[in-house]
Amino acid sequence: MKNTVHLTVSKDGWTNGFQLSIDDEYGGYRLAGPKFNGSSETIFKLPLDSERDIKEIRSYLNKAMRQIKNTRKNNEH
Repeated sequence: MKNTVHLTVSKDGWTNGFQLSIDDEYGGYRLAGPKFNGSSETIFKLPLDSERDIKEIRSYLNKAMRQIKNTRKNNEH
């Protein structure tokens, strides 16, 4: 699906480890798991095409950012 962002779960062919990435038709960013080496098989691909899903994900990202900022602020003292 063109112009769609996906959350993708893949399985690495060398380590059998699972990989989680966010991607589109131009590439992506690995969030967890072994580095991509060309041996991966896509297990599941979720298109982020629901406004509700995107809002929920954004709220968790915003929370994570606040936690990082609070930790950084507390470590400065």
